[in-house]
Amino acid sequence: MAEIDETHSWRRHVIDSNVNRDHGHSIGAADLTGDGGQNVLIAFGERGRRRSTDGVYWYESVNKDVRGEWLRYRLSEPSIPIRWCMALACADMDNDGDIDVVALSFNSGNVYLMVNPLHEGLNIKEPWPTLTILESPGVFRDGENLELVDIDGDNFLDVVFPRGKGKEIHVLYNPSGKLSEQWQDFVIGIHGGTDAHDVYTADIDNDNDPDIVSASGDSTWKGSVFWFEHPDDFSRDRSWKRRRISKRSANYGGLQIDDVNNDGWPDVLVTEAHATPGKVLWYENPKNVAKDYWDSHLIGFQTFPHAGLSFDVDGDGENEYWTPDSSHDTSGKFGYRSGGIVYFKSSDLSDIWAMHRIADPPEVGRQCVALDMDGDGDLDVLSTADHCTETHSISIVWWENRIRDEYKNRR
Repeated sequence: MAEIDETHSWRRHVIDSNVNRDHGHSIGAADLTGDGGQNVLIAFGERGRRRSTDGVYWYESVNKDVRGEWLRYRLSEPSIPIRWCMALACADMDNDGDIDVVALSFNSGNVYLMVNPLHEGLNIKEPWPTLTILESPGVFRDGENLELVDIDGDNFLDVVFPRGKGKEIHVLYNPSGKLSEQWQDFVIGIHGGTDAHDVYTADIDNDNDPDIVSASGDSTWKGSVFWFEHPDDFSRDRSWKRRRISKRSANYGGLQIDDVNNDGWPDVLVTEAHATPGKVLWYENPKNVAKDYWDSHLIGFQTFPHAGLSFDVDGDGENEYWTPDSSHDTSGKFGYRSGGIVYFKSSDLSDIWAMHRIADPPEVGRQCVALDMDGDGDLDVLSTADHCTETHSISIVWWENRIRDEYKNRR
């Protein structure tokens, strides 16, 4: 597998160097203030512990200088602690024109909604009204990402998330923008793994409604990749058909959806999330909704590739697949920090993709977001990293994409 050194083409910037002590999966970005800039979000929390700081926080760059200092504000109410959140997402949940935030609690199974007070003229730098929209006593191991999408066609965004206990895919139906009213919880199917890593919504069968894809696993490597076919109408209580994508069992993660071969049908990209090294794969959409076991294609290998991101890295109109080594320590329990941060680029889909190196070991990353952080027209990457110690202390970093600048300088 060819490796291309691009460590000189990316610049690492630190937003906060001491965030929390565990995982750092819950990264996000959105314009919370309505001023056109990028704000960064993350949840504080620690596995198995309760702290007064548990909750969701957001950051604003001073004087819009994203390469400089960032200020941190508490977003969720301190009286409603959000324990060890590993997934959050941002969108306008009540159609009032500003961005709200939804978060899962991995430790408690609750789902929380933080309502942006911007349209009411209130100070958004104070904690936002925080609602518990699903309370699940005794439920643990909720997923590590969630989707905000209109599942039932009522023009309000619903919440889609995986759950480890029960191995379920849930949809929380929005009460028509009346956010403090009852949210309807509906289980669409079983994803098959206690490590409920990822869900993704996409129109897999090109019939103009949102289907749901899941990637999960467990400690015995018996996970799978499934897709769930949206019912023919938008009634909330209709059955979803589950179809299997992966033939081989593994602990799958890094889920992304992209039309890899440009045939007009969405394909599925995943990783063997807990392997050292783990395969990075894409599954080819068979254009036949009744078919199980899609054809798989090897992209490459990465150490503990827990997270993945498909986006156009170099501005050539084709998406690449970014995946960091997500090892947690040097003991081998969660990987060996041997992979660094890389992305894979294809020149010929019949061959293993070329690996482009962004950072050498022991640099690691967790959940990542592609965005134009500095407004220069290309996509940068927001991520979390740790301090390469056994304390698991997390930093928020963003990687400045300088590929186009270097290309221009060579001309």
